[in-house]
Amino acid sequence: HHSLSYFPSSSIGSIDVDRGPGNAGTIGASTYGGTIRLFSEPLTEAMHARGSFSYGSYGSRAENLNLQSGEFADGTRVMGNLQNNHTDGRLWLQSVDATYLLLKASHEFGDNWTLTLFGTYTHLAQYVADNATATPAQVAVPENGATLYSHT
Repeated sequence: HHSLSYFPSSSIGSIDVDRGPGNAGTIGASTYGGTIRLFSEPLTEAMHARGSFSYGSYGSRAENLNLQSGEFADGTRVMGNLQNNHTDGRLWLQSVDATYLLLKASHEFGDNWTLTLFGTYTHLAQYVADNATATPAQVAVPENGATLYSHT
């Protein structure tokens, strides 16, 4: 996976770093080096909106809009987060366009029962001009079907 493929950084509420192997019952059996857990932004009781815009070199820009509904009378809370990133890239034909949509909703059914729905959508368009020509490790198949390996 790619670092651009996860949920948007603008919706991270907290990060928990466990430097030890941890409990296999809750985080898995193969965490010898520790774990890093990302938690989404908590849903708030009060309604609010937050937006940001940033820009940089090589046509880089990022826009973010975060809306929280606050708590409705029935105990439901909803958050929506939209983030858009773009860069032309330092190298020719190395652009990236990414759009992230996150929706989180929570409903309290009682003192000890809460249902939380969490969903994300990511659209990633990345142009990487690597290997524009054949490399020595690539395989060529001639018309007769024989497999040739090219070495330089």
